Amino acid sequence: MAAEETVPDSGCSRITAGVDRTLAEGSADVDVVIEYSLPAEPADGPVPTAMSTRCRGVVDFGSDRATLTSDYTSLMLDGSVRYQAIPGGRWTHQAGRAGQWDSAHPRWALEVLRAGCRSAEPVSGPDVVAELDRDRAADLTPQGLSPDWQTLRASTTFDDAGRLHRVEITMTGSARPDAWMSIAAEFTGFNQAAAQIDVPADSVDLADYLGPGSLGQ
Repeated sequence: MAAEETVPDSGCSRITAGVDRTLAEGSADVDVVIEYSLPAEPADGPVPTAMSTRCRGVVDFGSDRATLTSDYTSLMLDGSVRYQAIPGGRWTHQAGRAGQWDSAHPRWALEVLRAGCRSAEPVSGPDVVAELDRDRAADLTPQGLSPDWQTLRASTTFDDAGRLHRVEITMTGSARPDAWMSIAAEFTGFNQAAAQIDVPADSVDLADYLGPGSLGQ
């Protein structure tokens, strides 16, 4: 008897096709929104328990580069390398390995969605919600994922051309279900032309900038 073949989840196949169509474009305007809620224990005192940061910019799919600006900083993302502006007109850099993306990079949400999709259900027209593989998502992230985040889900919105218009990755914990983090990338203004994004010619390693013992070293 022939071995039973594994039939790909049709929702995940739709996601893969959507990511491929998105990455086939030259460039796009993009908004990246990072939010989290970490309810504090009484003993924690007056510590921040919620945050929302919005970055706007451009992503060039061919070079795998993006430039993003928020109210308080600027980022340049070059594949696995993250550059961040610091006072004095300088930049820091922090690199992962090839095939990884900082979670602020618009490519991160697309790749986590594509590589991590375990199952997907339609919600409206072509749009789907998906269950994601945590280990695959962690492997695509230079810093990995916090052990607090055990459950990952994605919600998607497709445009009429089958491209991803919006991807939101939501992470929740098992120990504290009321804690969560979400990273959303919204793509608009697709363009077949490439976007010229030049990374800083001079930068300092983030670990050196922060000093000994930083970044868990």
